[in-house]
Parts: sequence; C-alpha cells; structure tokens
Amino acid sequence: MPAIPNKELMAELENGVFAETACSAEVHTIYPLNHCHWAGRTKFQDVIIADCPAYGKTLFLDGEIQSAESDEAIYHEHLVHPLLYSLCNVPYKKVLVVGGGEGATVREVLKWSAVSVASVDWVDIDGDLVSLCREHLRWADDSVYNDPRVKYHAADINMFLDGTKEVYDVIILDLPDPDVDELVKSEIKDDVLYGELFRHRIFSHLTMTGGVVTHCGPIRPGGDENKSRPGMAWVRDNLFKDVELGMLPYHVFIPSFQGEWGFMMVSPSDPKKEVAFPAGMRVMDTETLAVAFTWPKYWGVWD
Repeated sequence: MPAIPNKELMAELENGVFAETACSAEVHTIYPLNHCHWAGRTKFQDVIIADCPAYGKTLFLDGEIQSAESDEAIYHEHLVHPLLYSLCNVPYKKVLVVGGGEGATVREVLKWSAVSVASVDWVDIDGDLVSLCREHLRWADDSVYNDPRVKYHAADINMFLDGTKEVYDVIILDLPDPDVDELVKSEIKDDVLYGELFRHRIFSHLTMTGGVVTHCGPIRPGGDENKSRPGMAWVRDNLFKDVELGMLPYHVFIPSFQGEWGFMMVSPSDPKKEVAFPAGMRVMDTETLAVAFTWPKYWGVWD
C-alpha cells in the first residue's frame, strides 16, 4: 500500500516554514517554504518535499534536510566521484549503492561508461520514498531508473547482504547521518547502521581491490575531532577501524546544509591523479577534487 499524504500537514506547510530538528545538528535551521508537494509518513520515516525560496525543491526526512535542488549536485558529486575516479583503472566495476532515495547517487554512478561501471545494485529500504522522489523531485530522469545496469532492491541492507554472495568493487553509503550519541549507547545489534556487524557485512562484500565511501554528517573546525567532527571520527575509529592504508577524509561546503560536510573513503588508489572525469559534471573536476582533500591548518589536527 503506497504512503498516504498528510493533507493537514501539507496545508500547514504551504507558505509556511520547516523547523529542522536533526539529532546531528548543534544549530537548527528554519527553512521558509512556499509550496508543499508532499508531506506524510512512509512505513519507515517522515517525508516532506517542498519548495524553499532559497534552495528550490527540497527533501526533508525525519526532521532533517536531506538535499536541495540548488546544491544537491555538490553533495552527490562529492559522494560518488572521488572514489570512482580513484578506481578508474578497474574496468567493469560492480557497484553497491546503499540508500540514496532521491536517485541522484545512482544518477552520478551511471555517468561513468559501461566499461567502467558494469552493474549497480541499489538498496534502499523505503520503496515509497524512492517513488515519491521519482515523482516529485525528478533529479534522476527515467533513463536512470530504466538503465539495464541498475537493479533496485527495496530491502534492509543488512538482510540484503546476509542473503547475497555478491562482492563489489565500489560500495557507496548514502545513509542518514551517523548519530554518534545513539551509536555509543546502543548495544551491538544486527540492524545498527555504522555499527560493528554492519562494518563486517560491508567489508565482507568488498573485493580485495575495492573501495568504500560514506558521508559523515556536519563538521566544523576544531582541535577536538570527537566534538567538531564526530561522524568522521566514528567512521574512522569504528566503521573503518581495520583499514591500515588508503583511508582518506575530505569535505565540502554545502549551502543548504548551512556548513561543511564530511566524507570518508577507503581506496587502494590515489584519487588525485590526472584522469578525465566523465561528461555531465556540474561541480566536480580535478581542481575541486584537490580542494576537497585539502585540510587548512585552522581545522586542527586531522590525520
């Protein structure tokens, strides 16, 4: 049964405001809205898709902005292309995309040729969200959803990985921000994203020469990385804790997110070599890539 819109909430948001309540944010933003396309709850989460005068069509999930029309390319191109760029000499890659309900992460993966990317397993537990984004956001056109290289799975990623013997050259995690406080409090459970068993599942399905990338949530300068970059510190010390070489943190400013955003990737190759990106980039090029991996000294110590 498809998700049913909350007509009362939609009327309230029409020419109204959305007040962010994200657990990972220290400062919460109020976003003015002028039209609500859809608001309600799927089986898994609260969803709002609305027009924001400052940022265009915007997706909010469970009290947090997820992406906005004006700058979603900054986020999605930084999430996808540094890792694929670093592995460009590996042909016919098998790619796993986890999350990414907007379809934009898969859109970016498919910019690489069929010789570079042979297949994409796209796993997002919320099929209703995927359908709502396809209908209302339209950031990925029908060719993405119909591409023969892509197979979409409306499944829990833990159950999906437990049920497959497939291994991947590229694993892209486009999941909700790591909630470090909850991760610290939680016991080891099968369904905890970014936790110990999740880490084991991800790396047991990665080829020996493959790479993994995840966003890590909001970050800010400061010497105490556990306070200023908690999501990145968690990913480094937990999700990527057994990685000895090739762990690379990077970052970019995203206006609609009100600050810098952190990413962490594991790659056996150097992402800074001179290789041509595929056509269709709105943001990423070799200069932008180099800036992303540069950490000025005002950030404090960050290895």
